[in-house]
Amino acid sequence: MNGLMLHCGAKEVGVPMLRAIPTPEGTSTHIPIPHYDFQNLVKGNLYEGGFEVVEETHAVMTDNNKYFGLMRLKSSFDDFATVIGLRNSHDKTLKSGVTIGDTVFVCDNLCFDGEDIVLRKHTVHILRDLPILIEELFEKVTPSIEAHQERIAAYKDMPLPIRSGNDVLAQMHLEGSLGSTKLSKAIKEYNKPRHNEFKDRNVWRLRNAVTDVFKGNVFQLPKISKKLTEKCDKLADFDVKKALAA
Repeated sequence: MNGLMLHCGAKEVGVPMLRAIPTPEGTSTHIPIPHYDFQNLVKGNLYEGGFEVVEETHAVMTDNNKYFGLMRLKSSFDDFATVIGLRNSHDKTLKSGVTIGDTVFVCDNLCFDGEDIVLRKHTVHILRDLPILIEELFEKVTPSIEAHQERIAAYKDMPLPIRSGNDVLAQMHLEGSLGSTKLSKAIKEYNKPRHNEFKDRNVWRLRNAVTDVFKGNVFQLPKISKKLTEKCDKLADFDVKKALAA
């Protein structure tokens, strides 16, 4: 994870700058929380839960109202690492959320599994409830990470003919998930991957072809990740609920 490639008017910020961003006053129904306090709560409880954060990156939109963060955890795998994705907003556009994902070392592609492990609206009592939810975070992180690792293994093990993969990409275009330009780039990457690590014709190759074209679009990536994960899970016959219950 060589830092976020930032699109859509977003800018990367360091922790000191994140701390300095002012938080607007709340109302009786909307209680914004500082971006810095939110990420600090998550990071602190990850450490308390025994997880080592080896790299972190933070981004905000130009008006500072929307925040997105990544924390890469220490990995025992050679090709990918688990990342914790964070999001927050001061303007009611995003709930405070934490989700599980991964970054692929060879290309820095990111993808999230679509299942939030912490999600809270900025309503009354958020300042009371959010620390409690995040304190319980590490209890959910371990099974979520294990399920996510099983998911990736299933993607790698499931063969996918080129024609079938192209059909999936075309379907995503018809559903509105891939615009014409992104569809063209995804087909090109899927049919002739730039990285030898994706030479095998499987679901993992398809998944990385799509995430490659959304690289750096941090505020759109969670949405497309959810749709992509649902399709890849179906292709690989992977049941996340069964994996989490194991």
